[in-house]
Amino acid sequence: MKPRLPLILVALAAGCTVAPASLYGESVLERFRSKVAEVERHCASGRYNEASCKLLRLTPKNFDGPGMVQVEGQPLPIPQEWVATKEGRFAHSIRLPQPLAADSGYRKGMTSMQYFEHLCAKEAGEFIYRTVEKVEGLYQMRPRSFAGDESMSHLYAMEDPYGHVTSIQEFGRYVHPLRYRYFETAAQDWSKVPDSQRRTFHPSYFAAPKLGQVIERFTGFDGKSFSSAIKEFDVAPAARYGYIWRGIRRPHDRDNGIAGGELIVLDLKTQEVLGVRRGFVFAGREREPSLSGVNWFPGPFCPRYNFPGRPNYDKDVDFEYWFIRKVLAPINLSGPEPYLDVKGN
Repeated sequence: MKPRLPLILVALAAGCTVAPASLYGESVLERFRSKVAEVERHCASGRYNEASCKLLRLTPKNFDGPGMVQVEGQPLPIPQEWVATKEGRFAHSIRLPQPLAADSGYRKGMTSMQYFEHLCAKEAGEFIYRTVEKVEGLYQMRPRSFAGDESMSHLYAMEDPYGHVTSIQEFGRYVHPLRYRYFETAAQDWSKVPDSQRRTFHPSYFAAPKLGQVIERFTGFDGKSFSSAIKEFDVAPAARYGYIWRGIRRPHDRDNGIAGGELIVLDLKTQEVLGVRRGFVFAGREREPSLSGVNWFPGPFCPRYNFPGRPNYDKDVDFEYWFIRKVLAPINLSGPEPYLDVKGN
């Protein structure tokens, strides 16, 4: 991929929340290894339940062993699990107009929090190269998978903890009387869902795709009831613009309880990178008793919303839309969006 030189560049200062400079004198990696060893002992003895032992089966187990691969869009090797799918391989093949250097600025002696704050100040932010007005619809090129408690408690298993949000149906973020007209993503078959679970959505939601229909498209959502959204299948996306996500790797990041991710907005016709949001999250310490001693949610992260009076909603259902709309202005947008348009957002 060879994107054009940027016409517009917006680099936002990344705000970071306050957190302890160290995890009670114990490094994040030491804490994680100690707790995992405890889980291993208990699982071997049969004293843990099956759900707890799932933590031991998650991969990758670290970023230093075998199974790391070099890709075109990353300065450092990444876990092969990140490129196990076609969508993952494409995401990590994208070369940005301003690629990250292999040297992040990490220096021996930095505490985990000092390193996190350094990454927030030097590498996180929003980088917009070209904007587009009156965009009708979007194509989500790489859907995210649900992350359970085990993944949230593992230092290495999640590719992009920063960008992960547990939320409502994704089309509800984008298809709206004041946003986009349609939203596209990979086709799914919900035809076998029991009748008792069908009341929330339009009957079309539970149709099965036919052979070759790899895209599902949502239209008509009124912003209130999911039953108003109509789903149809297609053999290819109709959207001119789309977005994709990927995890990023920085030196010594996961060992310090830090994970980064990028949200990339693309012109699907030219493969031009229109904008990138890069952010980081710090794995907060779990209260005892805990599965692994750390948890990606709710950890300090940057960039974050500026929500006056709403500190617990800094990663809500609009966490992706918050940035995408700055690059791809929705055709239906006719006025301010209250909490997204406050100063600093």
